[in-house]
Amino acid sequence: MQGIQNDPPDDGDRYIVATGSNEWANQNGQLARYVADTGYWQFFPAKVALNQADGLLYINGSSG
Repeated sequence: MQGIQNDPPDDGDRYIVATGSNEWANQNGQLARYVADTGYWQFFPAKVALNQADGLLYINGSSG
């Protein structure tokens, strides 16, 4: 998981959607992954994520 979105995103960039808008509308709490060759976002349930910016493991909105 990355903390700051690149513009444009790189293939495979991933983000946790806090409050979605535009392409991320109605995707709150999901994991967004960018697919560069087709230029779209994939969304998955965000159950567990490692934040590379702070080194914390996030599980269902908690950290530890």
